[in-house]
Amino acid sequence: MASATVECTIGYYCLAGAAYPKACNEGRQTPAAGTDSGSESVALKCVQEVSQKWVKLPGVNEASPVIVMKGWILDGYYSISAGESDPMPTKAGSICPIGYTCSRGDRTLCPAGKYCESTGMTAAAVSDAAQSALLLPPQPCIAGFYCQAGTNASRPTNFAQNKGDLCPKSHYCPIGSGVVGTGVTATGTVCPAGYYGDGLGNLALTDCHKCPFGYTCEGTALLFANIVACPINKFCPQGLTTAAAATTCTAGNYCPAGSMEAIPCEAGTF
Repeated sequence: MASATVECTIGYYCLAGAAYPKACNEGRQTPAAGTDSGSESVALKCVQEVSQKWVKLPGVNEASPVIVMKGWILDGYYSISAGESDPMPTKAGSICPIGYTCSRGDRTLCPAGKYCESTGMTAAAVSDAAQSALLLPPQPCIAGFYCQAGTNASRPTNFAQNKGDLCPKSHYCPIGSGVVGTGVTATGTVCPAGYYGDGLGNLALTDCHKCPFGYTCEGTALLFANIVACPINKFCPQGLTTAAAATTCTAGNYCPAGSMEAIPCEAGTF
């Protein structure tokens, strides 16, 4: 039974009698579906690229080998080398592996701050509803975890295997953690001065502990073992960031090291 013809997809051109659509040159695409380029050598009417589209190939025998050129294969798959003979669209080893995205034939590590736990993932969302459930873009790293480039699990717990892990102590990790920025490391956001954090998997700043009464928490990314007792002759309220900000003991009171408040002297003493 003869297969039905399929309108050529945006981003590809179809010569007369073509069994497969062919991609426009890198960085260019056809302005509308069904464009007849007329020339394979130049790919006429391929204009500046707007977006990459999934190519549907109904009626095509997937076991039939074609010549795969880099950038001419489906999103979610990659080409090891230009000109490789490869059944389209699948071949053992050519589907995009976990921890990567594949678009225009290139395989790229899943970006930092996201995870790629399925095979066949693409760099961006696919607009075709029929394929959107099959071709997923990278997903934001779940709160309480960090995801560095190449993370291959939604809840990574072994960095050597997953390229991500539970949010470490003295940090907190909101959704999308793993991207380096101001006050943000590759393993999450540091607990700021005036706080410390001893637990794993913190989600937000509220999971960092405010510096306790009688101590100072100077610096960032502190553990409880790093905080310092309030100096002698001073007392320290909660959340203090430096010893210099501690309150000096007033006359008639005394303040040993680690004081939370001034202690009144006994009668007859000062």
